[in-house]
Amino acid sequence: MDEFRAWMSQAGPTSRLLGWLNLSDGRPDPRWQRQLDDTFAQAAQWDQHRPWERVRAWLIEELQKLERSGGAAFRDTSQARAVLHVIFDHMLPAYRKHHEDWLGHLPDEELLTPFFVARVAEAVLRQGSPWE
Repeated sequence: MDEFRAWMSQAGPTSRLLGWLNLSDGRPDPRWQRQLDDTFAQAAQWDQHRPWERVRAWLIEELQKLERSGGAAFRDTSQARAVLHVIFDHMLPAYRKHHEDWLGHLPDEELLTPFFVARVAEAVLRQGSPWE
């Protein structure tokens, strides 16, 4: 995983991606969206078929690392952790299932794009807690 982490770090600092998820109220941030797109592009070069799964796993691992580092923005990572869980484990599969009749012909690679994931993140954050 260290080789993959080094590869992914080329997309930019994870502290920006995760800091936005941890502290944001969901207002769109074009710089965050661009970095998420760059992150997906990096992951797609490593694993072309399901980059969002790589991004999810990498972000969770990096969040744990940032939490252990003790930085002020990451003392409480409950929002970022919950939002990642809601996005990747609930919203994306639910969206796919709900729109199966219209979008079922699209492969996940075309449907689960980084800017779509960004919009889902913004919507989840605007909804706010409780995250369950």
